[in-house]
Amino acid sequence: MDVNADRIRDRLVFIREQVGVLEPLARSQELRQNRLQDPLSYGGIVRSLQTSIEAMIDIAFHLCAKLHAREPQSAADAFEILVEYGDLPRAFLPKALKMVRFRNLVVHGYLRVDSGMVEAIVTEDLGDFAEWETIVRGLAR
Repeated sequence: MDVNADRIRDRLVFIREQVGVLEPLARSQELRQNRLQDPLSYGGIVRSLQTSIEAMIDIAFHLCAKLHAREPQSAADAFEILVEYGDLPRAFLPKALKMVRFRNLVVHGYLRVDSGMVEAIVTEDLGDFAEWETIVRGLAR
């Protein structure tokens, strides 16, 4: 079974588009504060982060299935499998698990996702998506 490069490319393009929408917020505190205080904009920011992470998870599941024929039991497990087989650097795993936890908070509503958490992700963690893309491009050749 081969990795579906088109499927992965489509997901990576989607992630890049979502991150591109969020990048101006990372650069401008004034814009970020305005958007985070507006309920509609805030919801859009959270949704962009959520769907970008879901696209990452989809890629991780696909890679596990195609490269290792092993079905992950959870999103976190998918990233752990990729580390176990040497596809994903161990140093990236905490970043991936943090993303999975955030996505779970948003989707399952375990706790309220406050604007401080979202602001920290936008200002400190958007580069993790580009790092993921670099890793995945090396696997999807």
